[in-house]
Amino acid sequence: MWDKVIDLEAYFSTSILPPGPIRISVCETIENPRLFVDNHLQMVKRNIGKEKFLPYLDRLIQFKELIEKT
Repeated sequence: MWDKVIDLEAYFSTSILPPGPIRISVCETIENPRLFVDNHLQMVKRNIGKEKFLPYLDRLIQFKELIEKT
């Protein structure tokens, strides 16, 4: 799991993020993509291995896949 976090951190540190708002699901809209990425990475790193915080990692992966498509 730590490898995924390192990969995501490297990816987002060099990526130009699109401006918000960005809808990643029917119920989730990202207003500020940079803030979203920074906060989610911080939350995942602080709670690595805790199942309760896996949705943060999942949303980062989902966001990465979404911006790679566009």
